[in-house]
Amino acid sequence: MVIRGALGLAVITGCSHPGIVKMMEIIEKRFSSKVYLVTGGLHLKDSSREDINHVGQSLKQLGVQYLAPIHCTGHMAQGVLREIFKDNYIVLQEGQEINVDL
Repeated sequence: MVIRGALGLAVITGCSHPGIVKMMEIIEKRFSSKVYLVTGGLHLKDSSREDINHVGQSLKQLGVQYLAPIHCTGHMAQGVLREIFKDNYIVLQEGQEINVDL
């Protein structure tokens, strides 16, 4: 799901089987806008630390400001992505509400 706001796009994923970076590239091209927030399953649970780091750095290069991964992201991936996004990493659990100024 893509939500357009004043600061950019918010993307809510289910399970990012096609690859979260590829999905963000397609969304930015289709909507002619930067993705500001990504939340949902990133499907990195079986990925190597190197691959996870590449995904995190690629999302940052694409301009993603906030990341709130859940579901199939995986524990190691959550740790690596938290290191990359620092204070802009949102710890989110199912059923929790977040408010982000878009």
